[in-house]
Amino acid sequence: MSGESIDSLDIWLFDLASGQVDRLTQTPVQEALPGWWDQGRTIVFSRWPTNGPTQMVSKPAQAIGQEEILAPDFFAWTSFSATKLLLGRGHGLGD
Repeated sequence: MSGESIDSLDIWLFDLASGQVDRLTQTPVQEALPGWWDQGRTIVFSRWPTNGPTQMVSKPAQAIGQEEILAPDFFAWTSFSATKLLLGRGHGLGD
């Protein structure tokens, strides 16, 4: 995990009981603001692609499985329920 530049910020899962660390994402862009969703089966996080809009992404918590873009042009959230996410969206950059 050390030595990464801010250009490549990934999501990691650290198991407190075992000390095991699993990398959930490995891309050349920034990914941050992870949160649990779907009763802990899914991780939802924000991605800032180099070329393109910010994305709200979901991925299975087991680090195996396909990602799904939930909401392009949105990032972060403060809370979520079983069916809704509370998202943030920036303004002033060409909107």
